[in-house]
Amino acid sequence: MPETSVNQAYIFACSVVGGIIAALLYDLFRIKRKTIKTGIIATYIEDFIYWVLVSIIMFLLLYFSNDGEIRGFIFLGALLGVVLYVLLLSRIVTGLILFIIKIIKKVIKLIIKILSILIFTPLKFILNIILKPFKFIFKKLKRLIKHLAQKRKTSVARQNIFKKIFRNVRKKF
Repeated sequence: MPETSVNQAYIFACSVVGGIIAALLYDLFRIKRKTIKTGIIATYIEDFIYWVLVSIIMFLLLYFSNDGEIRGFIFLGALLGVVLYVLLLSRIVTGLILFIIKIIKKVIKLIIKILSILIFTPLKFILNIILKPFKFIFKKLKRLIKHLAQKRKTSVARQNIFKKIFRNVRKKF
């Protein structure tokens, strides 16, 4: 198949699109790292996944646009696509996605708060009703134990007094 300038422009445009997709994918990984903190091993795995995905995307673009034939201007087109995306769209896309994630987090927190109010308030009320007799019994037992402890202290004190008197009497005999 003869290469025409239109065909080469199409291949170049496809490589530019491939560069834009690669840069967009990189931004998505960056956003994921900003929102969800991961360890160093997970970061290495994510980087590996990124490069595998970029390789697959570039291979498919080359295969369908140029029957898999590699040309030098394809690399320039991919580089141009990355540069165009970074200069023109990266901040907008990243900011928009982070804003959407922030809104989603707030909505989820609000839903959790509402559900906790709807679920835990009636539960707390029911538990108070169920536990009221136990609280009453516990209160009475606490008073009884306190009263018995007080009596024991006075009883022990009396015993100590009687022991002292008995010792004094014993010493005198």
